[in-house]
Amino acid sequence: MVVLVDLDLHHFILDKYGLRWAFLRDIVILRCRGLGNTEIAKNLHLNRNTVNKYVNALKTMEREDFLYILEAALSSMRGPHV
Repeated sequence: MVVLVDLDLHHFILDKYGLRWAFLRDIVILRCRGLGNTEIAKNLHLNRNTVNKYVNALKTMEREDFLYILEAALSSMRGPHV
């Protein structure tokens, strides 16, 4: 399955919430695997407060933004976007 990513929308969403894609993608993937914030922080060698910031952003972002980020993160596990 190939997921088309609108790069303008992608960057708009990240900028809107002040997030970096590499952190967000990895945090989403690890949360989907059932890890807690402390475990994620240790796994990614991030400060726990950074992980908390990203998780809180995910919890409070608009539904459409969240679904877009979730799909992009999970599809990144399957291969590159076109």
